[in-house]
Amino acid sequence: MLDNIKLRLEDVHKSFGNNIVLRGISMTVREGEVLVIIGPSGSGKTTLLRCINILERADSGSLVLGETAVNLHGISKKQILEIRRKTAFVFQNYNLFRHKTALENVMEGLVIARKVPEKEARKTAAAALARVGLEDKYDAYPLQLSGGQQQRVAIARTMVLNPEVILFDEPTSALDPELVGETLKVIKNVAKDGVTMIIVTHEIAFAAEVANRIIFMDGGVTIEEGPAEEIIFRPREERTKQFLKRIRPELSYTI
Repeated sequence: MLDNIKLRLEDVHKSFGNNIVLRGISMTVREGEVLVIIGPSGSGKTTLLRCINILERADSGSLVLGETAVNLHGISKKQILEIRRKTAFVFQNYNLFRHKTALENVMEGLVIARKVPEKEARKTAAAALARVGLEDKYDAYPLQLSGGQQQRVAIARTMVLNPEVILFDEPTSALDPELVGETLKVIKNVAKDGVTMIIVTHEIAFAAEVANRIIFMDGGVTIEEGPAEEIIFRPREERTKQFLKRIRPELSYTI
């Protein structure tokens, strides 16, 4: 049962100069839930993720993550570290260290942030790479890996930290179409372990398969949210229908 609230956002606002990006976003994510956020480019999806991980400082709003409650605008350095210890971020463009091997990239957070002994970190990192199907790539550098393989290294890097919530920012957007499937398969396998996830994606078929719940955002607000099947196949709001029809023309509801 997805009863326990793992993360709660209340009335989050964010602007960049005169550009208002988030207009009072509130949401909850239950423990073990996979929440997928969809919406057009510029709707605020990525900014929302970055505010959760404090990669961007929200102008106002609050966040509760487990036992940690913070005011997002007035958050302290200690609270930022606490939030980041409980979360992990998978970026669109992998963000791997180019001068480090796949194994060293995965070890980095364990050794530097968690102070895990190098021998133990190496063993944990090797197991994580094997889990994402890269047991033959331990010594490969990022430039020797395909985009899909680099993204799998990035996912392994988050897994070894055992975060309470993993944030995925369009994890397949930088990949060639033929490489998308391998990355989505890895994410689905991680989801089966009951890890709480928030995923921003344009892959609607993947969203339908992996999400417990979907939020549709546009213009910095939540237009509609609900179970994945309901949002994709029986959306209530006209704006949701327009968006889905544009990217999935085969959907047959009336606009």
